[in-house]
Amino acid sequence: MKKKARKLTLISIVIILLIFTACSNNENQVDVAEDKIKEVEDKIKFEYNDDVEVHGNIKFTVNPKIESTYMAVKMLEKETGFTNYRISGGYIGAGQEWLKDYKTHEFIKLLEDMIKNNYQYDAIPTTLHYFDDNFELRNDIEFDEFNVSRAGGMDKLQRLVSHLKDFMEDSDLKSFFNKYEDFYIERMQKGQERVHDKEVEKIINGFYGHPIDEALVTVTPLSMNAYGSSVLRKDGILEVKPTMDVFDNEKLFVSILIHEISHTYVNPLTAENIDKVNKTDALFEPIRDIMARQAYPIWEYAVNEHIVRANTALMMGQIYGESECESELSKNRNEGFMYIDDIAKSIVYYSQNRDKYPEFEGYYLEIIKLLEDLNGDS
Repeated sequence: MKKKARKLTLISIVIILLIFTACSNNENQVDVAEDKIKEVEDKIKFEYNDDVEVHGNIKFTVNPKIESTYMAVKMLEKETGFTNYRISGGYIGAGQEWLKDYKTHEFIKLLEDMIKNNYQYDAIPTTLHYFDDNFELRNDIEFDEFNVSRAGGMDKLQRLVSHLKDFMEDSDLKSFFNKYEDFYIERMQKGQERVHDKEVEKIINGFYGHPIDEALVTVTPLSMNAYGSSVLRKDGILEVKPTMDVFDNEKLFVSILIHEISHTYVNPLTAENIDKVNKTDALFEPIRDIMARQAYPIWEYAVNEHIVRANTALMMGQIYGESECESELSKNRNEGFMYIDDIAKSIVYYSQNRDKYPEFEGYYLEIIKLLEDLNGDS
């Protein structure tokens, strides 16, 4: 029934395109129509969330550009020491086998150079979100200069994506992705059901005091890393694009999803108040090394992580009970987040005084005051 529904949807779209073409062009109508049909067919086959039942504004998808790049990153693991995958067999192994004849492709060569020069972790999915489905740079968004610099500049990033398009076409990765369509749908369905069953969106909206416009979770199957990617549009709308796997462990999945979406609430507040935050950077010295080993090399990132992790712990407590909140805080203590308890206690006060602080944004300066107190500022 699902496959039949997708075919009917495709047929409907094609018919609309044919009608539009017939009405708007007098010359080369057949050629244009055929090009449009091919374009729609190619695009539809990558939209694996057609069959996933959606509840609310947290939705799931698979992004071919990101998935292709992750596979290429895996191909370069020995050369760069970096990968996003926690395993090598099964789906991952099948992808490597599919691409084994393309190790000298221009895309692979450029990607290796970029990875060795700090194009890693969240920089990869975040910057790939700067491009549309046609591999064109979007003109409706603001670009994060820091992430662009990690790619080596916009010119290099655009060359990478141009080579990526060729890489995907030359290796026929579309056929590989289509082969695993049911696998993608199963993972997205599992994620959607968990979000619905645990009322994740309701919890997040209530905690921060205003709703998510839309969070489009990019599922990267079997990846070990998760990132709270987002893109700011010129009209002021923040496109929330967490990039992660739907982990088999439900609590881990829910915790990481809340964590990554929380970054899109917290990070902009830190950026807006960065001068005040940086005046407390002496607090970073005792934890600098342990934070740097976890990809938080500056105080701004460490502050964001402390706040996001404290918020996540409190929301996990709402969903799974107080013991889960304490378990999250304990894990963060053990990972070197020295100020997690102080920040969590402060945010508990926020949670208990929502009449005074209806939104988290209005409480953020109180967290800075706490950091100032811990720093010994008068």
